[in-house]
Amino acid sequence: MKTFNDTVAGESLLPKYTLLLAGGVALLYFLLPLPPPTWVYDRTHIESGAYWRLISGHFVHTDGQHLVCNLAALVLLGAVIERCSVTLFWTSFVFGMVAVDIGIYWAVPGLEQYCGLSGVLNTLWIVALGVAWNGINSRVMPLLGIAGAGKLAVEMSGDIAIFTDTAWPPLVESHVAGQIAGLVILSILVVIKLPLKKR
Repeated sequence: MKTFNDTVAGESLLPKYTLLLAGGVALLYFLLPLPPPTWVYDRTHIESGAYWRLISGHFVHTDGQHLVCNLAALVLLGAVIERCSVTLFWTSFVFGMVAVDIGIYWAVPGLEQYCGLSGVLNTLWIVALGVAWNGINSRVMPLLGIAGAGKLAVEMSGDIAIFTDTAWPPLVESHVAGQIAGLVILSILVVIKLPLKKR
């Protein structure tokens, strides 16, 4: 039976790709401590042809707290997914970026600028829950999913961020788009009957 367990025997359990990605994002912040104006998601410039901002906007952060919170979540969630499958980790990350870009472009037409990984982290959150639930079949996982949905509902009702207070206001729509992307990925895995197996 096919699975998403694409690791080989004897391979390190260290989530090297997650750590490499997190290290790159941290290095970028220390080299460019403020989000460079030419890197952030900026609707006007994107519509004028600066399409690289659809990618680069996810990797720059407004301040140190923004960076630390995002990197901590990236390492925790990425480690869970990468331990199951490197392919699933990269698929989730890239699909999350695309979904967030499309989501905020369509749902927030008045948005001028956005940056950070929080939208993509919501994709990883949903996929990591699916991976963990499949691996340990614990009743705690659905409760964590409900808690995550509750957090999202509170953020949407008050336009606040529960865990952070960064220089730019939170963009809850990016979190919604990210979670929808995560649900789409898990749904596809169920439909094609590709079980998630821990190594």
